[in-house]
Amino acid sequence: MENKFYNELSKFKKAEKVELNLIRTAEETIYELNQNDDLMQYMTNAQAAIEKGKRELNRLEAVQRIGERILKDLQSASKDLGVDIKEEKELIKAIKNFEDRRKRANKLFN
Repeated sequence: MENKFYNELSKFKKAEKVELNLIRTAEETIYELNQNDDLMQYMTNAQAAIEKGKRELNRLEAVQRIGERILKDLQSASKDLGVDIKEEKELIKAIKNFEDRRKRANKLFN
């Protein structure tokens, strides 16, 4: 009889420990979920970075349009003079590189 009593008491203590651990874990989880200041800051920073990126992309698109006009003039001058202009090739390469980056940026922003 006494043995049975200790077995029941032992089961009760184990159950109590499990419940206390669950409560402690629940409290820690509640605390972590309520500490979302970092998440909000990351979201704000990400949104600000995207807006800056969009503005920079718009600026560079305008520069690209100017570069394409300059390239057209360089190609015309190069043809008229019958010489190769080093900057013409560099400008073609720069415009192409920007086009690739612009496509990647548009995928990210949209």
